[in-house]
Amino acid sequence: MEALVFVFVALSLCGCAAAKECTNFPTLSSHTLRYELLKSKNEMRKEEELSHYHLTPTDESAWDDLLPRKSLTEQHQHDWGEMYRKIKNMGVFKSPEGFLKEVPLQDVRLHKDSIHGRAQQTNLEYLLMLDVDNLLWSFRKTAGLPTPGTPYGGWEGPEVELRGHFVGHYLSASALTWASTLNDSLKQKMSSLVDGLSACQEKIGTGYLSAFPSEFFDRFEAVQEVWAPYYTIHKILAGLLDQHTFVGNPQALKMVTWMVDYFYNRVLNVITKYTIHRHYESQNEETGGMNDVLYRLYSITGDSKHLLLAHLFDKPCFLGLLAVQANDIADFHVNTHIPIVVGAQMRGRKDPTLYIIQYISSSFNWKSGKILLNQTVVPVASWDPYLRVTFTFSPVEETFCQSQDDGVLVTMLTLHLPITVRTENIKDDRPEYASIQAILYGPYLLAGHTSGGDWDLKAGANNSDWITPIPASYNSQLVSFSQDSEDSTFVLANSNQSLAMLNLPESGTDLALQATFRLVLQESFSKFSILAESSGRSVILEPFDLPGMNVIHQGADKPLLIVDSSRGGPSSVFLAIPGLDGQSETISLESQSNKGCYVYSGMGSSAGVKLSCKSDSDATFNQAASFVTRKGLSQYNPISFVAKGANRNFLLEPLLSFRDEHYTVYFNIQG
Repeated sequence: MEALVFVFVALSLCGCAAAKECTNFPTLSSHTLRYELLKSKNEMRKEEELSHYHLTPTDESAWDDLLPRKSLTEQHQHDWGEMYRKIKNMGVFKSPEGFLKEVPLQDVRLHKDSIHGRAQQTNLEYLLMLDVDNLLWSFRKTAGLPTPGTPYGGWEGPEVELRGHFVGHYLSASALTWASTLNDSLKQKMSSLVDGLSACQEKIGTGYLSAFPSEFFDRFEAVQEVWAPYYTIHKILAGLLDQHTFVGNPQALKMVTWMVDYFYNRVLNVITKYTIHRHYESQNEETGGMNDVLYRLYSITGDSKHLLLAHLFDKPCFLGLLAVQANDIADFHVNTHIPIVVGAQMRGRKDPTLYIIQYISSSFNWKSGKILLNQTVVPVASWDPYLRVTFTFSPVEETFCQSQDDGVLVTMLTLHLPITVRTENIKDDRPEYASIQAILYGPYLLAGHTSGGDWDLKAGANNSDWITPIPASYNSQLVSFSQDSEDSTFVLANSNQSLAMLNLPESGTDLALQATFRLVLQESFSKFSILAESSGRSVILEPFDLPGMNVIHQGADKPLLIVDSSRGGPSSVFLAIPGLDGQSETISLESQSNKGCYVYSGMGSSAGVKLSCKSDSDATFNQAASFVTRKGLSQYNPISFVAKGANRNFLLEPLLSFRDEHYTVYFNIQG
């Protein structure tokens, strides 16, 4: 039987298809839509959606009938034949010998005060928050063990078919984080998790380990509706393998090999009972990176079973399309197929290639060279066209590299690397996407703040014609306006191109952006601090996320609007004066063109904001026309640009700086 399997595997070694059909279901391949569907009580919708689920059976045929799609060209068919002739005499793969070697994570340390060091600390704190019993709950339930704790919700909920995959992610994340921090508390927590999973596997007794019963794989192999069980198994296998690789936990490796033995026997049973085509047919359900983790396991064990099973998860009907460079993969689910490509790259590799990210503040203990390398990156700014990196070399032990003058080791090298704004086309050669581009500043991918469908930019002859850096001084001009009413605080915010009072938002949200304004002085001052010097000045309010637009009034008792600055005129200028309520921390905004009329709120959530004229010294009016000024809820990142759009301008900032805001990384850039 195994000899027969190897014959079919030979077809997949070069990415060739072993079935005509390579089905993908855009509706069900979205995990979010799948979750909503399975939670829905609308049986009619379920029946309609799932009626598209069953696959068209494939037939066994000769090599020439193994073409992955009927739409292949004559050239593709020729390539297919050439591939067959190569496979007939292919022999045994020999791994390429690279000159780069992977270094242990334990030898690399991020600088704690760098953006990457702070992000690492945030990850560590999150991993330490999670409870082992809660993570293990569904695994213990499946194994028939006592279930202390409370199961987590969402996709880890006990009723969700994808449960258990987050635990695999946790195993990987904790292993990598521990290797980078050597945190004792984290090691204790993740070791307890591995021990708990091992107890579940021992209780089941077959090698099977998951948070759901093995019956899910009966449905998978019968090509019946089930939510991606191998996707979850891949995460668990990868997590345990990371616990072995990065933490050195031998128990984790034993668990992986026992699990793989179980699934090896399942797959062989499918091939024996049906055909290898049936096995490939079932893979039209998402299987994650099963091939990747199995190739990794083979590189550790050298067990041919692990290599064989890796080949059997290569999904040849998809890799075959790539092998002959057929343009026939439109609408394929990315999360299903990119992991397959990543795994396929492992087939001819023996030693992993090392990729060094050179410009992250960190230290590296180069043990073979007996040198401690420290690199410090000066934070990049959009108005400074250089990336400045300093490398410091310190001997771990005595070394021969000494200066002739005083015997002191030459230790420092500073590089000033020029960086510019550039664009990159989307990786899609279809004509209708020719104008879709991403914008980068040196190594930093820029994202535009937008929550709508507008992504049109107008490029000039030079980048400087349509994309300009935001000066550092602009942060001192950012302000948010608030009012207190009873026990709540409300802020002035942009709401659908008009102004409203909304509840005080958390930072890093769309509402925090919309509640931040730049006070643009009519007069020119070399130094300007909003909170200290705005009083008595004529100012224009520019929304933080809509550069080039202004707040204007339409006259007394009419709502304030946000329009392009070219349409503002006198109606966009306000005089900042001490608050009418007499409080030292407030200001009022009086219209320059309508004297005695002020920006006025309804003092509550979702209350409209208008221009209202004062007729007497009414205390209620004075309070509604007075605002506490505070530092802007949002601030410009040091790497910030304004890009000219066809309908509006866009604020661009590094993608890594975004939290919970909406954004786009691609723009429709027209010349």
